[in-house]
Amino acid sequence: MDLKKNLSQITEAQFGANTSASPVGELACVQGRDFNSDGIYVAPEPQYVDHSALRFTRILQDGDVLLSTKGRFFASVWKSQLKEAVATGTFIILKVKDPSVLPEFLAMFLNSTKAKKYYDFHSKTATVRHIGKKQLDYLEIEIPPIEKQRLLVKIHQLTLEEKQLTQQISTIRERIINAMF
Repeated sequence: MDLKKNLSQITEAQFGANTSASPVGELACVQGRDFNSDGIYVAPEPQYVDHSALRFTRILQDGDVLLSTKGRFFASVWKSQLKEAVATGTFIILKVKDPSVLPEFLAMFLNSTKAKKYYDFHSKTATVRHIGKKQLDYLEIEIPPIEKQRLLVKIHQLTLEEKQLTQQISTIRERIINAMF
């Protein structure tokens, strides 16, 4: 039987740094545009901020779940893709405090259709669509046993790999056809 808990019951949340990034600085800075539509970090060249950004946030740690709450809503598990990095204010950084929840499962759930419906219902639009931390605190998450979470995460990872391979095959096929003319 799956447990149901609110996001605030299983995570500690912190806002990303409300600062501007630039090509030079002391700390790498992760922004929403650095992730593809599947929540995978793909930035070719990171942007940077000064150490003063640490007044507002902390350095990202392996296993942190980055939840983009402005514009395009998505979640991603930070896997130390950069040595020392902070996240911008686009993100709420979630640290899983409940040992019965895998960060990868949480990110997968936060990217699910069910979660996206919740965001759509509770988000506000000013200049940019956004959802507040208070509304996110009440997002109800169904938590299956840890072994089922591992299985779901593995299936999800394989699905993403299949999607990437399919795109590569399509690109190669297109090059072959174009080379013939």
